[in-house]
Amino acid sequence: MLVMGAFVMVAAWLRPSLRARRVHNMPLNHGPMVLEVSDSGLHFRSAVEDSKVSWSAFVGWAEGTVVFALFPSPRTSLPIPKRAFSPEQLIEFRGHLHSKIKEDAGN
Repeated sequence: MLVMGAFVMVAAWLRPSLRARRVHNMPLNHGPMVLEVSDSGLHFRSAVEDSKVSWSAFVGWAEGTVVFALFPSPRTSLPIPKRAFSPEQLIEFRGHLHSKIKEDAGN
């Protein structure tokens, strides 16, 4: 039992780093990504992806020092780096978040 408990603890500790490595190697995560923000939602485009997400798909959002986190569910987040925005775009995007997402998870 003790060995099994130790194994579970080590596996739980290693899981995030192993998952991050696997996600980093996906083709989707390489190359430029374009984000268009509109009154209807977000439109993501890259060489391998083209997807639209309406504002109603998000249940909350939070703002960190270097990233916005949008929550399509309480346990899942979509990170959007602030470095992708100019200072004016940051203000505009923050305004969209305040007006379009009903529940403000971070503020």
